[in-house]
Amino acid sequence: MSESTSPVLIIDGVCAICNNFARFVDRVRPECRFMCAQNDKTIELLRAHGITAEDAMTSIVLVERGKVYRGSDAFIQLLLAMNIFFQVFGMLLRLVPRFIREFGYSIIANNRYRIFGKRDSCSIPSLAMRKKFLHPL
Repeated sequence: MSESTSPVLIIDGVCAICNNFARFVDRVRPECRFMCAQNDKTIELLRAHGITAEDAMTSIVLVERGKVYRGSDAFIQLLLAMNIFFQVFGMLLRLVPRFIREFGYSIIANNRYRIFGKRDSCSIPSLAMRKKFLHPL
């Protein structure tokens, strides 16, 4: 799958949960490409979609087929493209009103460094996965 048609997951890259989630997505959606939010190339892509870098640092962002998903919507979109177990979970989450999903998501997002830890830089260790980043790490 080419870079232009591959889904692109933008993560803050310094949060342990974001890095682990990116590794998980890499295993279950191998066509997915990745970007760290603090990269210049990422900031350019974000601006093209009307998203600030600060927004991307507080929420996962998924760009897929020209559409931008953030927060719980991005999480659900990723689930819907996985195996049937995750698809069912994604469909059930989609039934929850968005304001409730976003409230729950924001609690985790706002406390993720304290709960899961923080790194100094975007660090995804596997060489195979590094090749899926649209910018150098």
